Amino acid sequence: MLPASSSIGGYTVLKKLGEGAYAKVYEVEKTDHNDAKRYALKTMPLERDHRERGVTALRELLHLRHIRHPNVIAAHDMFWTRDRVCFVWDKMDATLAAIIRSPQSLTLEHIQFFMYQIFNGLAFLHGTGVIHRDIKPDNIFINRNCDVRIGDLGMARLMPDRSMPTPDGSMLITVHVVTRHYRAPEVLVGCEYGTAIDMWSAGCIMAELALREVAFPGVSSYDQVFLILQVLGVPTEEDIESLSQHESQAALRNFVRGHQAKAVAEAKQKGKEQTCPFFR
Repeated sequence: MLPASSSIGGYTVLKKLGEGAYAKVYEVEKTDHNDAKRYALKTMPLERDHRERGVTALRELLHLRHIRHPNVIAAHDMFWTRDRVCFVWDKMDATLAAIIRSPQSLTLEHIQFFMYQIFNGLAFLHGTGVIHRDIKPDNIFINRNCDVRIGDLGMARLMPDRSMPTPDGSMLITVHVVTRHYRAPEVLVGCEYGTAIDMWSAGCIMAELALREVAFPGVSSYDQVFLILQVLGVPTEEDIESLSQHESQAALRNFVRGHQAKAVAEAKQKGKEQTCPFFR
């Protein structure tokens, strides 16, 4: 925790803006006062017992060094101290999550403008071979002019072997990505995946902007798939057979059987509730 008025890397801390699992974010200004602009400073601890935090910081550092696009957060400065790595970027006024939770009314034009910029930023990232892998309202930043920027590239990965892509552009990498409510079905069942998982997450955000609540609020991976199947329907056996991995086929079949059993149980319960109490 950095106290207000403390200095770090040529910046003076003004106040804490928030924190996540691996990082804290502060509002800062340059200590020399040659620049009156306010910035956001993200600090990530470097601890020997938490190797994944170092990997996350390094991954974000590598991506931010080369990304320059109006709809993606770009780093103005990066530096290390003895126990943390720090990133500095333009301070935005809010996250999309804060907008969704607020009483602020959103018109269709608002939603269209937000989503256009999100898709524009994703098109740039995907075009450079980067999968974000954690698109969610908390990682979408907005200023007072409704300018949108995608942030937090700590989970991002370069698409492997871009010179020899698979026919559908998919690949197999870790499934421990994306906050559950925005996790694509192929990730939930352990399939190969590619840039499409970011598009699924963006679609969930679009629905959330319209509904003003999470579209698929699953409490577990199983429940998440169940909620998705309720909306999109149950895949056919042909759909399941089209999956390239037998493990993913088996997982999806288990989800489908569970979905059908749960649907039958709910139908029976509903029938009991509608039956005259005298005949129960």
